[in-house]
Amino acid sequence: MADNVPIFPLPVRVGRKASSRDRESSGSGQAAQPGMMYPPLQVAGAQLLYESPKANSQPFQRHGFQTSVGGAPLGTSASGRISSSSGSSIAPLPTAPPAADCKHAVSWGSRKPLRKDASWFAVMAALLYAAATIYYLYVRIAFTLDMKDKWYSCCVLAVEIIGITAVIPYAALNCVHTHPTGSPGLPADDGFTEPDKKFTVRVLVPCYKESLGTVSATVAAAMEVALPPGVTRELYLCDDGKDAEKRAWLEHTYGQGHKGQVHYVTGRSRAKGEINGKSANLNNVLRNIIYKQYADAPGTIPLEEVVVVFDADMQAKPHFFTKILEVMCDDAVALCLSPQGFSNVNPATDIYNNANQQFWEYVLPGLSAMGYIACTGTNFCLRARALSLVGWFPEYCITEDYALSMELKAAGFKGEYLAEYLAVGEAPEELRNVLRQRSRWTKGHMQVFFSSRNPLLRWKLPLLHKLLYNNGTWSYFCTIITTWTFLLVPFISLMFEIQPVKFGPEFALAASLYLVANFVVMNYFHVAEHMRGIWMANVSNYLLSFTYAKAIANTLLSKVHIKKKAGFKPSEKTGAGGATGATAQIQSALMHRLTSLTRRFNQATLPQLYQPQPAPAGPQKKEDECIPDKLFMALCLSLCANTLVLGLHQVYVYQALTAWLALPMLWALYNAVPPLLFFGSLFLSSDGLHNMCFWMQFVSMLSGLGAVVCLWFVVPVVYTAGPPAAMQLRV
Repeated sequence: MADNVPIFPLPVRVGRKASSRDRESSGSGQAAQPGMMYPPLQVAGAQLLYESPKANSQPFQRHGFQTSVGGAPLGTSASGRISSSSGSSIAPLPTAPPAADCKHAVSWGSRKPLRKDASWFAVMAALLYAAATIYYLYVRIAFTLDMKDKWYSCCVLAVEIIGITAVIPYAALNCVHTHPTGSPGLPADDGFTEPDKKFTVRVLVPCYKESLGTVSATVAAAMEVALPPGVTRELYLCDDGKDAEKRAWLEHTYGQGHKGQVHYVTGRSRAKGEINGKSANLNNVLRNIIYKQYADAPGTIPLEEVVVVFDADMQAKPHFFTKILEVMCDDAVALCLSPQGFSNVNPATDIYNNANQQFWEYVLPGLSAMGYIACTGTNFCLRARALSLVGWFPEYCITEDYALSMELKAAGFKGEYLAEYLAVGEAPEELRNVLRQRSRWTKGHMQVFFSSRNPLLRWKLPLLHKLLYNNGTWSYFCTIITTWTFLLVPFISLMFEIQPVKFGPEFALAASLYLVANFVVMNYFHVAEHMRGIWMANVSNYLLSFTYAKAIANTLLSKVHIKKKAGFKPSEKTGAGGATGATAQIQSALMHRLTSLTRRFNQATLPQLYQPQPAPAGPQKKEDECIPDKLFMALCLSLCANTLVLGLHQVYVYQALTAWLALPMLWALYNAVPPLLFFGSLFLSSDGLHNMCFWMQFVSMLSGLGAVVCLWFVVPVVYTAGPPAAMQLRV
């Protein structure tokens, strides 16, 4: 019986002690102290977590985790020997390695896993948008400002120009993209291949207060992933939460395998003024444990030394290393990023996380084609030498991934984006967790923007990349300004009879062309299944505008020491379902026709990366927090409703429908869609929300089309600032 009790080795004092993942500001003020690392743990067998999805199969799902102590070992060490917990040597495993003369040498240098392609449809859409925008601005300046309230029209025009500056980069990014060539990746190790590159992979899994079930599944998945020939794997569980349960599980599960493959690192305490606990946690392991001997000469770290980071809830798929290391075979590549797949996101109902699909499958492929280095905090492989030369993971902001991307580019390194989902995790679903995550992203960008590290001030960055690295930050400002302004414009038009433009046939033509071109660019999709997700990504920007504004205000207040510095707060993860009935049949028929149409274009060659993950339908968890956000959405909905009431009242009183009555009403209807979806997500079941999203998309498109029709078929009299009675319909 005593033989089954795990033996916990004594910790070894190493490195410094520094923080608990920066989730909450402790303000302890303790100086950095030596930390504790437990001796290398040993790998035992573990039950297979999943099977690799095949083509046209069901999407990858997360499963419960189980372990089996004493099972077959996951791999073999270089010596083939096992060490007991006391350090004594045990007989080698009964393996039969191939004879030296049976191995054959191979070179990985000629492999081409990625290529760049242009989309002729996206190029045409971008050119259409550019031409329509130029003509629209010309008409707005030449024909629509000559009115009584010229100052107001000029202000609206300025806001329109701000919005255009956010759309132009997105249109350009869709024109060219980097995507996989279809290469199967490096072969798995067969014991007979002797490659010219032999990587040592350091897998880091930072954790804090995540559950043992979540962390254990991530660790086991990372240890199950097949390795290419000549690759050595070392895994480090970087536990900032000092969780004895995680340590006991790791030692119990991996205590009888091969020495040196799994390590448990803890004992770090937060340094005074620490901003990013995740970066400090990772840097503690890298600086003080793994690459301590290279402290004085980081440029001598071998190129074959690479670092892979998995967030605590990200389970690697079986081909993660064979795919991502194929890209790293090019010594010029310092970082290769893969997208984050989510098992709990249904793109038909998630009004927030569809922005991830747009980012992974539309924005990043375009950025990568332009030479942009992207890092998003997890599921990436990074060359250790490059990481050390830029000072390891940045600790000066809470979005260390964004900052690291910029530091690597400024140092002249090269990055690649492998657009294949090689790991699956969970996205936050509850409103509180979603808003917390988006707020953290915004604060991190603002910490860089309002500092000397602003990309515009980095002289080593090329001009194009100064703009690209500020594009995401600028989009936060654009979203706030345009959303709030265009929410007020229709109300002001009807309440105070102040029009934003001088109506006329020139404006009707220019506005129609511009609205159509803007719609094509902002709703551009590769395959028909993405149409709903792209639309909902645009909706999410409206919903998150208040969150962005709060994050910017808090960052500025922290700069003047009115509020404490923004710190890292974890995004807790917790299902969405599908619809049934008549609505589902309508959607199915529509998507079938659209899918058939999109396959005729060259975009059919692109891989469809994002797949919906079904979950049981049922009432969603009600939120009891985020009161300010709910009040803001209620205010937006009330403003839209009042605008519609004002318009209908004027139509009834004056017995006439004019363009400056119809357009504000249609605009208000369009603006009401996001708040309605917001409250629908709080109170409807997954099934009901699925149906609501479908019909709200229809209402949104219909209101936009109605505005264009109104411009042409309800030709307005030129606005003269006269009384409403003079505003007669002319057909």
